[in-house]
Amino acid sequence: MLDHGGEILGFISDTVLAIFPAEAGGAEERGACARALAAADEAAKRLTVLNEARATTGAGALSFGLGLHFGEVMFGNIGVADRLSFNVIGRSANEVCRLEELTRESHGAVLARAAFAERIDADWPAVGERSLRGIAQPLAIHRPPKR
Repeated sequence: MLDHGGEILGFISDTVLAIFPAEAGGAEERGACARALAAADEAAKRLTVLNEARATTGAGALSFGLGLHFGEVMFGNIGVADRLSFNVIGRSANEVCRLEELTRESHGAVLARAAFAERIDADWPAVGERSLRGIAQPLAIHRPPKR
């Protein structure tokens, strides 16, 4: 992820929250989404290699789920003077966390919000609209095209 211009903002249990910064505007937005997708592809390739090595020792396969979203977040030290912690907040942060949770149910390694998929020059198949915990309206969910 770091090799593709991503920045890790936080670790929550076994989850990593990362961003691929972009200034508002067409090419910047598409570039950030393309870098995020390249990082996801690299993660999948690395996991395949790791699982092949694990299989030779009889260890079980590992898997991951990844949510991709495009939107605004706020991040920084949040709290009170006696207790500050670095956090990411905002609707997009909530939605991508819930989207990652959905990967567990759908057995899909990568799912994306429409806001992300529409910035990639590919036809992303729709999974459909899904209700996500804590989000009032169902959201349109997509998966990457088969490559």
